[in-house]
Formats: sequence, structure tokens, C-alpha cells
Amino acid sequence: METEKITINIGAIDLGHIDLLVEQGFYTNRTDFIRTAIRNQMTVHSGDISSIKASGTLGLNSAVKEINKLSSQITGIVDQSISDIDNGIAGGTGVFSYSRKSLEQVKLSGNKISLFLIGMLLIDKDVPAELVKETFKKVKVYGIIKASDEVKKVISELK
Repeated sequence: METEKITINIGAIDLGHIDLLVEQGFYTNRTDFIRTAIRNQMTVHSGDISSIKASGTLGLNSAVKEINKLSSQITGIVDQSISDIDNGIAGGTGVFSYSRKSLEQVKLSGNKISLFLIGMLLIDKDVPAELVKETFKKVKVYGIIKASDEVKKVISELK
């Protein structure tokens, strides 16, 4: 079967949810998830597709709405799973941002951050890798990490 390559833009939180499902073994990779979602929607709309083909009308707005609805359902399932986790790991869904100043305050407090995040982790470019080592105990991000390469390396070691 011949395939066509497509590119999609997806938000950090949705991407994090997909990554979580992949890591938990529901899908082999992101592509497998997206292909499965598309196939499921094709099955849901098989009657609609037949009707559209028969009528000669080609409108796909309802298919897009259904895909968005499926994404919301998956978000709800993953959010419930995360709320069930009770290992002393802080976190949530969204964008978490850390500046050099905020991490220096954490260091002064003597505490360390354990972070479980679905979404995006932003660590300012001026944050040295050593400061991240001194202030984070554990980091798990499902989604996107925006930081210097040195900081990303430290974060990968804290998983």
C-alpha cells in the first residue's frame, strides 16, 4: 500500500497525552496512535462517507469535529490516570516555566523538585545544567522540553 507523508501541528498537551499512551504500551509510537485515530474515525463515519460519495457532496467539517471530540475524550482518560498517581511527584498539565532566579530560590530552600508533566517544560537558556542537577530530583515530561542542550541532557538523566 502506497502512503503519503503529512505534517500536522499539535499542541504540547495533546502531544504529551499521546507520548504517555505510547510509553504505557497502548501504541507503538506516535504514528501508530495517529493512524489508529484516523482509522477509528473512518469507521465511525463509514455511513457518512458512503452517503457523501453517493450524493457527490464532499464536505469534511464533521470529520474534523469528530477527531477533535476523540482528542478531548483521550485527554479526559489520561487526566484521570494522572490524578490516580500518588508517588509524591508534583506536576500537572500545561506549561511549566523555570527561570534561573526561581531555581536559585529552590536551591536556597534546600528542596528539590520532582516533576511529572504533560505539556511543555520551559527552562530559560541562561540556566546552567549544574543548577538543574541541584534543584530537580526527578523529571518526567510527556510533550516538549525547551531548554539548552546541556540542560536537556541533565533532564534525560533524571527520568
